[in-house]
Amino acid sequence: KRMKAAIEKVWEQMGVDHKAAITAHDAQCAVLLMQGVAKKQLPKKPKKGIKPKEVEMSESKPEIEGSDEDDDDE
Repeated sequence: KRMKAAIEKVWEQMGVDHKAAITAHDAQCAVLLMQGVAKKQLPKKPKKGIKPKEVEMSESKPEIEGSDEDDDDE
């Protein structure tokens, strides 16, 4: 049950982060449109990540060494 609660907490945070990314994207697109950029040249919307599963959460070690997302302690 603790694992499921942790997954839900991570999922909710991913949703908040996604909404912030969408807001920033919309603002950027509005600026680009005012500058005369064609709509087909606008950047794509950020995609929401896949919902984490119990198996993924239990493996907390990052497999890719080049990833800078989780390297706060180095």
